[in-house]
Amino acid sequence: MRGYPKPARVEIAKALDRLQDPLGQPHQHARFGIRKLVKNYFEVPVDLDLRLIFKVEPDSIIFVFPGSHDEVR
Repeated sequence: MRGYPKPARVEIAKALDRLQDPLGQPHQHARFGIRKLVKNYFEVPVDLDLRLIFKVEPDSIIFVFPGSHDEVR
């Protein structure tokens, strides 16, 4: 993430913090913009141009990569 400017890194950190509450409560996913991709991989928007991809394990959330909408596809 060091390749991103500081304001983007701050927004990425905020998006990661927002994941803690709604995970495990699928009815709240839409409210936070969380979308299931495949199996236990999800995406959450940071802003209009940036998405975070993460994997949910039984005891942790693993950050996979940040990317644009096209990169996520």
